[in-house]
Amino acid sequence: ILDYSKLKEKSLELEQISFSLQELLRNIYKTGKAKAREKNLKIKLQLDFELPEYVRADSLRLSQILNNLMDNAIKFTEQGEVHLSVSLLSTENGLHNIHFSVKDSGIGIPEKSLPYIFDNFVQASKETTRKYGGSGLGLSIVKLLVDLMEGNITVDSKLGEGSEFHVILPFRESGSPEEVNQEHGREGEHEIQIP
Repeated sequence: ILDYSKLKEKSLELEQISFSLQELLRNIYKTGKAKAREKNLKIKLQLDFELPEYVRADSLRLSQILNNLMDNAIKFTEQGEVHLSVSLLSTENGLHNIHFSVKDSGIGIPEKSLPYIFDNFVQASKETTRKYGGSGLGLSIVKLLVDLMEGNITVDSKLGEGSEFHVILPFRESGSPEEVNQEHGREGEHEIQIP
């Protein structure tokens, strides 16, 4: 709620630090895997071969966006899988435009609710609130963070068939890996798909 207030007042400032994007994504996957295991859900991570290893942005806010979307996907999926995929759309003028997709096979969102899903204190239905709880602020905060990072978020969903959230964000090119805190960065695979 504190973040939400700062975002609404436009007083939240973004950091610009170099970090390992792929390491961050693996950590989000590991966190999600532990939660998915409790519900016997499959979870997959797929990374584009062309993704840069290091980028400059606010890694904390990116983690907030993706963790929130992953948490929602797991929360609203009773069986099946959750899939996080990340791909490089383009690189120009020192910016990487990167597409993040969080897809689930969960309850989906009613078509009439889709235009309002990012509004504050909005949930898909009263039944959703009763069954799953929550304040209805999560997606609103995600939308405000994406806007703050000069990105875009959309959703495709069908009731009873699952949802897919698409986030496109720009990241500044990072300098050499030596500029990154080596505790948080490492060399690794460029594409993994883990059941």
